[in-house]
Amino acid sequence: MPHEVVSMRIVAMFALLAVSTVPPRAAIRPGFEPCESAWRASDVVVVTEGDAIDGRFDVLEVWRGTLEPGAEVEFPVLAAFADAEKRLVRSLERRPDRERADLVSTVTGARMVLFLARDDAGELVLADSWAVEGEQSVAWIEGGRVFARRQLENPGPSVVTDFGTTEAELRTTDERLAALRRAFDRMSTFEDPLERALAMRAMCREPFDFVRERAFDELVRVGPTGEAVLRDMVLDAADRTLLPYSVGALARAAGDRAPVVLTELLGAEIDFWASVPLPVDWYATTAPVHPTVRSARTEHLPRLVEILVHLRRGGDSTRDVVREVRRIFTTRAPLVAVPDDELQVVRLCDAFLAEFGG
Repeated sequence: MPHEVVSMRIVAMFALLAVSTVPPRAAIRPGFEPCESAWRASDVVVVTEGDAIDGRFDVLEVWRGTLEPGAEVEFPVLAAFADAEKRLVRSLERRPDRERADLVSTVTGARMVLFLARDDAGELVLADSWAVEGEQSVAWIEGGRVFARRQLENPGPSVVTDFGTTEAELRTTDERLAALRRAFDRMSTFEDPLERALAMRAMCREPFDFVRERAFDELVRVGPTGEAVLRDMVLDAADRTLLPYSVGALARAAGDRAPVVLTELLGAEIDFWASVPLPVDWYATTAPVHPTVRSARTEHLPRLVEILVHLRRGGDSTRDVVREVRRIFTTRAPLVAVPDDELQVVRLCDAFLAEFGG
């Protein structure tokens, strides 16, 4: 629901203020990233450790790449999993899952999936972007299910856990990401800026965050044409679910002009919120609602919040517009009636005015 998206964005914004209170030892650890690894990989293979866990593997199947079944590959860093303690399957309770007989307690290495990439010398390496022990690119298969490392709690290490998917589903994901990577590489070479921008706009609608981020980055690089397409996306109701990406990308594409561009959009939102008729329960009702009310909830409110989240700096005109947004949301009864813990447009306005001069 839109109010959940709004709350998550606001929480994320204010959580940044608490970063300095995090203990020094707390850090995000790498974990299995099937989408990112598939995007980076040139080769994806199913392997077995054999009789000994020593970092050497026999290839059983080839999903893609130049290796063949029966080939041998070696990644010494994975020899560390000879230690059975590192192969224990853990849950959110930070203990081995041993209480049910049908649960896998330890991964064996009898069947694994490796996502591999070519380094500058053309050698195959684990397709990790920042992991050091294959956390992002290695999965174990037990009974057809995928097990992989991820950080269950912070602070805490990356541990083996049930990834909640099957080998067949993982292969389908790999095939889709590989196809998207080929398409992305081809589209990135389009010489016509509008053709490239429209192609990337279509890729932004793919259901993979990692792919969306790459496509939005490319839209920013297209230049003025990319900026125009991003502005259209921000205003297009069909792309409302992409607002957490599109508004930020538009701000990046606009560069030093971002305060002006976002202020113009904020002014258009003022026109909507100042005039639209809203019932008192417009935000919380689950009953069928008028299209205008639906638009307020699913399109205009998320857009307003994203603009306020990304608005930085600006002159007197920007501050005046933010003040007007604040006035509307503190004087119009249907807006004031929204629970404060769910809709905090006023808090976002106050945060902007406090930081940039109110």
